[in-house]
Amino acid sequence: MDQVYGPDPRAIFQAAVSAVSPATLVNRAIHYDPFDGIVTVQGVKYFVNHNVKVVAFGKAVLGMLGALERLLGDHIVEGVASIPSGSLGLAKLHHPEWLPVKDSRVRIYEGAPRNIADCIAEQAARDVLQLVQSSGDQDLLIVLISGGGSALLPCPVEGVSLDEKRKGSQLLAKAGATIHDINNFRKCISMVKGGKLAEAAYPKKLLALILSDVIGDPLDVIASGPTVPNTTPTQEVLRTIDNYGVREAMPNSIIHHLQHTHTTPISHPLVEQVFRKVQNVIIGNNQTATSAAADRARELGYTTYVWSHRVQGEARTIGELYARVAMALVSSSPCPTSSLSPDGFCATPGLAEDLERLCSSLPSLCPHLPLCIIGAGEPTVMLRGAGRGGRSQELALAVAVWLDRLVGGKPLGVMPHDIIQFLSAGTDGEDGPCDAAGGIVGVGVVRKAGDQGIDPQAHLDDNDSYGFFSKLCEGICHIRTGLTGTNVMDVHVLCINMALP
Repeated sequence: MDQVYGPDPRAIFQAAVSAVSPATLVNRAIHYDPFDGIVTVQGVKYFVNHNVKVVAFGKAVLGMLGALERLLGDHIVEGVASIPSGSLGLAKLHHPEWLPVKDSRVRIYEGAPRNIADCIAEQAARDVLQLVQSSGDQDLLIVLISGGGSALLPCPVEGVSLDEKRKGSQLLAKAGATIHDINNFRKCISMVKGGKLAEAAYPKKLLALILSDVIGDPLDVIASGPTVPNTTPTQEVLRTIDNYGVREAMPNSIIHHLQHTHTTPISHPLVEQVFRKVQNVIIGNNQTATSAAADRARELGYTTYVWSHRVQGEARTIGELYARVAMALVSSSPCPTSSLSPDGFCATPGLAEDLERLCSSLPSLCPHLPLCIIGAGEPTVMLRGAGRGGRSQELALAVAVWLDRLVGGKPLGVMPHDIIQFLSAGTDGEDGPCDAAGGIVGVGVVRKAGDQGIDPQAHLDDNDSYGFFSKLCEGICHIRTGLTGTNVMDVHVLCINMALP
């Protein structure tokens, strides 16, 4: 394999990440007039006069914070930020533009290594809550939120420990719960999530600038919705726990809390009164990233098609889907939706529409090779084994396995290894509890692994995609970016470079 495997997909992915630079997005979202002391965001005006307090949590908020401090200067009088472990060191070495100003008044906590809540993140969350509660009525609270905010703002309700909350989340994740299910669970056992941060801030004005890492940008789901009303009844969370069969293993403190707590309806007058003081603004999302990726692909000479921003489902199943799309394109064969859909695959309504549109577009796309198909979203992993990895690496490995199956016995001399290349990677630079962002594969990856005595299917069965990519050609197919300072879910890049002879 080449020294740098898949340079085009890598360049396309990097363009996607660069487009969602937090500093760029903050400066685009806020207009500040220093002469009048007026901040304007989407037509809403705020008067600033040394009365701004900032709280920030998420994988992208360090760069957001630095940009905000440079914009508003000493009008920011206090703040608390919760960012991933290692972020400051990475910024000092590679991204000094992310760093807070020299005389920053914002206390920064680095916690939640590998996106797992810890005691440092919990202390940060409690400091955030205390700052919000103690602010004056004339203060403007600016809340910076991005993906990873849930793990970086753990503040369990009284009677539930952080370990118990973490165990509950892990039980649901291992049972195959969606990120929406897990976030609903977190909201109902938190003192800050599910709108409780906004409730603690009332009657102060609160401006939330949000970098979305969730399909469709639902405000109540991003970072578990700390600044929007909670619409999830606790009884629904209990039903979710039962549906995934984890009630017996769930800590008793959590079950007790859910059984004795009720969510206030969103239409309640007090809820409406609180959230009239809140402005939530999405400043960037995965569409921002895929648009830039498509532009870069066109610069590299590809005909480009962005097929979906809402790719979700089990990673292995989505991997089979991408492999079938790739083989349909190189074969220039008619492709009804039914022939692409893996057995048992049940797409969400939005994804089903996107897939139908892609299938209908394939005949017109096939004559225009090289071709780049771009997708984005957040698949899930059903844990069956004891290996290491994340959804992007597992998705890429599944694509490799399915490409090998679909190619069958066709000699690779007839099919160059770069005829199909597929990349899946997290825009935050992390994929699960490991130091890789994702992986890149092609037609010959499985057979190359076999030459090295590596069994791809065994690694897939053991959820050990990280182990697979680490061993294969000394990691040449791993995507390693380090922490990127942003987070808008995962980006998928499928490059088709030629048709079968």
